[in-house]
Amino acid sequence: MRQAMIERDLAHIEHVLLRSHASARENSAFPLSYWHDRLRRIKDAGQLWGVHLRKIDTLQRILNGALPPG
Repeated sequence: MRQAMIERDLAHIEHVLLRSHASARENSAFPLSYWHDRLRRIKDAGQLWGVHLRKIDTLQRILNGALPPG
């Protein structure tokens, strides 16, 4: 059950950050700090598999500007 919730949350964040049109991301009601905080809370909650940690790392790097979206 917990794994499904983690996967759903990560899929949602990935969709917003990677698959949404750039203008939709820029006009999001949520600032980048919101997405950073969500990823941190998922990571801090534990019960993560390696695939989750890699996805979180990639999404955090995108948020930090180290990787281009998409």
